Amino acid sequence: MRHTSLTGEPAAGPQGAFLAHDPEFAAVLGASPRLVRVVETDAHEGPVYVPAEDALYFTTLPRRSGASGLPEVAVKRLALDGERFPLEQDRVSVVLPVTRVANGMTLDLQGRLVVCEQGTPTEPARISRLDPASGQVEAVVDGFGGLPLNSPNDVVVRRDGTVWFTDPSYGYLQGFRPEPRLGDYVYRCDPRSGRLAVVADCFTKPNGLAFAPDERILYVTDSGANQEPGSYHAGLPHHVVAFDVRDGRHLTGQRLLAVTVPGFPDGIKVDAAGRVYASAGSGVQVFTSAGDLIGEIRLPGAVNFAFGGPGGNVLFITTDTAIWAAVLAATAPAAGRQQHTRERSVTSMGSVRTRRALDAGGVAAVMTAAEQTALAKGYRVVIAVVDAWGHVLQLRRTEGAQPASDKVAMDKARTAAIFVRPSREIEQQVSGGRLGALALHGAVALTGGVPLRVDGEVVGAVGTSGETPDEDESVSIAGAAAPFSTVEVPALSREQARQAAEAVGTAATARGVAPVVSVVDAGGELVYLWRPDAAQVASVAVTTDKARTAALYRRPSKDFEEQAAHGRPSALHLGGAVPLQGGMPILHDGEVVGAVGVSGASSADEDQELAVLGAQAAAAATGRAEATFFSRTAVDARFQTGGLLLEAPGYKVDAARRTAPGEVEYHERVVDIMHVVEGGATVVTGGEMVEPRSVGAGELRARSLRGGTTRELATGDVLVIPAGVPHQFVAVSDPFLYFVAKVER
Repeated sequence: MRHTSLTGEPAAGPQGAFLAHDPEFAAVLGASPRLVRVVETDAHEGPVYVPAEDALYFTTLPRRSGASGLPEVAVKRLALDGERFPLEQDRVSVVLPVTRVANGMTLDLQGRLVVCEQGTPTEPARISRLDPASGQVEAVVDGFGGLPLNSPNDVVVRRDGTVWFTDPSYGYLQGFRPEPRLGDYVYRCDPRSGRLAVVADCFTKPNGLAFAPDERILYVTDSGANQEPGSYHAGLPHHVVAFDVRDGRHLTGQRLLAVTVPGFPDGIKVDAAGRVYASAGSGVQVFTSAGDLIGEIRLPGAVNFAFGGPGGNVLFITTDTAIWAAVLAATAPAAGRQQHTRERSVTSMGSVRTRRALDAGGVAAVMTAAEQTALAKGYRVVIAVVDAWGHVLQLRRTEGAQPASDKVAMDKARTAAIFVRPSREIEQQVSGGRLGALALHGAVALTGGVPLRVDGEVVGAVGTSGETPDEDESVSIAGAAAPFSTVEVPALSREQARQAAEAVGTAATARGVAPVVSVVDAGGELVYLWRPDAAQVASVAVTTDKARTAALYRRPSKDFEEQAAHGRPSALHLGGAVPLQGGMPILHDGEVVGAVGVSGASSADEDQELAVLGAQAAAAATGRAEATFFSRTAVDARFQTGGLLLEAPGYKVDAARRTAPGEVEYHERVVDIMHVVEGGATVVTGGEMVEPRSVGAGELRARSLRGGTTRELATGDVLVIPAGVPHQFVAVSDPFLYFVAKVER
């Protein structure tokens, strides 16, 4: 879709290319911004940068030709050369000459292009996957509820692999699609299950969409002001709407972010700082996450754009006749700079571990075997199957069983699950004279509960009650002996829990507050607790309650506080829930694997803010690990200012630049591995810190060192500083360039 320029072909350049409305725009531009035409070509929509290739893919301006007069669109590729602009015309090549009127595009987790194809009078609209290497195209989805899609316009892929796209009826308005049979919706598609769902139906013409860096907010443009080709209806929407993303599946909290004037918004992206970029009649407008317009990249005719380049700091803009590059200080979110590969492979899961869990078929198999044994022997019993935390998965009662056996069967099963042994063993301890076993939290000393094991791992348990202890146990043993199925699911690791808690701790220390932080697993059980010396004692229990609520109810604990405060006091009666904000679930691939709770900051609102930060840190630690490549151009560019090349769970790589001595640094949990690239320095390691001060969890700084060992560093030298060893650069060349790998213990 195009914004018509009142002045014809854009002629923007370094002079007048950038218009600031707020001082914050300086952070977007940096010291030397530039806007340059990269190449003249018919680039219209769907720009996608592929880091592994240093290439930009795009869809072409629709051209009507032939007897049918239908629009023809191709997918093309521009081979880039770092930040060398302009480029030669022969760097543009055709990837797919014929499409179903392709429009927006993005990359999936395997590095394939995901394409919005608007369809033709005879070919259905669809979301498809395109492998650029082979040219192979496969459909992802082409209808909803048995009805054809309208004309998908833009698409994004979340880190959980789900595909989100807009489906306005522009194909019909532009004369190449039948009359729509569905509304102009926003959809979420899960390619693994094939499930497609409408997530928003409040738009006149939903167009571009983009997730915030942490994927907790979805921004969608509404270009309803543009109806028939070339039209502009000022009374219809021309704005950007924001939604909160709940549980990775649903949108809530709809709110207006910004209205674009002149024109209407089309393409939309976010940068690493969370700022929002939207195309408009004047070019690309830049907003804060609160919706304040801070500046513009003046390029009338801009249609869509994408961050790219070796450093992620080039905004490539399509204008129908050319591709332009705005070289900025702002960069794409880290996830958008990941290297995608063309081959499918098994990927490591960082600090995320997995566990086995009973699936529906497995539960049914256990229950059926136990019930058949009970019926064959004429037992009147209640049978319970629970998960690894003792939560009930299924309960069944044979004819004539006493009602009281319901709870007893569940208690027996829970005991076997959480103590990972038959409940008979607890009863034997008590009968043998160890009465203290009666005080074991969550245990009942009653025979009849048997754990369910897979390769030594307890995945649940079965409990039976109603007859004699031995008869009850025989039914449970029969259930546990049956072949049952399980699935592998992500689980919270201790390392991931620690990272979440200490991320909160670092932020809290910087703010001067001392809350307690709890991290629990998916069953609400404590995995990690962070408690500073100054924290109030009461917060230990409160923070764990908040986290448990978020984990067990699969939603922020704030939801229950809001329900209780806004006319639903019965929310106070929900079992196991506390209506106190400050508990946030931790998600991995859309699945809750645990939760973070915070209590004792300066206010309830700050508890909530810190809990969100912790959940984000934990979620970031679950990302799939992939090899990361940095070109020499990117490395040289980073050394110009110094800064992180890569930040991942457990380690960082810094292209560090020093021009003067620094203060003492002490990392309690971080090992520094330094390799000198250029220049020289004098470093003191060890000794006693003078006037130390805390700057974060496990991080100290000091004015100087008393004693220690002095070392002279030169080009090519390597210095390894273990965690817990203070160090200080007391003299450096200008500049002193060195790589630092920071590895957390």
